[in-house]
Order: sequence, then structure tokens, then C-alpha cells
Amino acid sequence: MLFLGSAGATADECSAILPFEAVAARLGTITRVFIKGADFPCGDLWLPRGSPPPLDCARPINLLGSAMSGWASFDGTDNVAAISVRRSLVDPKSPVAFGPWHASLEAFIVPPAGWTMPAS
Repeated sequence: MLFLGSAGATADECSAILPFEAVAARLGTITRVFIKGADFPCGDLWLPRGSPPPLDCARPINLLGSAMSGWASFDGTDNVAAISVRRSLVDPKSPVAFGPWHASLEAFIVPPAGWTMPAS
């Protein structure tokens, strides 16, 4: 499996890989993964790379380091999994005291025409 993502990822961000892979592994043999250090912009799972989010989208506030997202492709299918990885604050008085990462499957479909998984 090839893991692609931010070259500057911290060890804490790297700990998000395990729950991401746990969700993805239930869907089949993983061939490629890309995880980014932010949530899906405005909930758009398939926004083309480099495209700005729609101007009218309501953006939820995510504290830096509290959300990641990405995609996984699989052997034998054109379906791609879009997976969110989030965690909550353990202590609301401390903006850096986060709990463990939790991953959730957002979609497992053939992506829209024109979408490609980021290469780096």
C-alpha cells in the first residue's frame, strides 16, 4: 500500500492513519491511500484538487489538528472510499488536549467523472 500525504505530518497526525486504515481495510485490499491534514471542504468529498470551496458554504469550525480526511482505493474495484478522521477536545480550556482519532466512512462509490486521487 502506498501512503501519500503531508511530508510535514507530525507524529500525532500520523496516529490518525490507524483508524483510517481500520475503516478502509473492511472494504477490501487497499492499494493506495491519500490523507490530508484537513476535513473535506464544505463536506464536498470529491472537490477537484486546487478548487476553492463554494463561496456560500457554511464551514464548520475545526481546531487545527482535530480533523483529517482522505481517500483509499482498492484492488478489483473502481470504488473509492472517502474517509473522515476526527477527534474532540478532552479539555475545553486547552485547545491542544485532544482525545483519540475516530474514523468514519463518508462514501464508498465510483467518484464523479474527472476526479482523481491526489498524487502528493
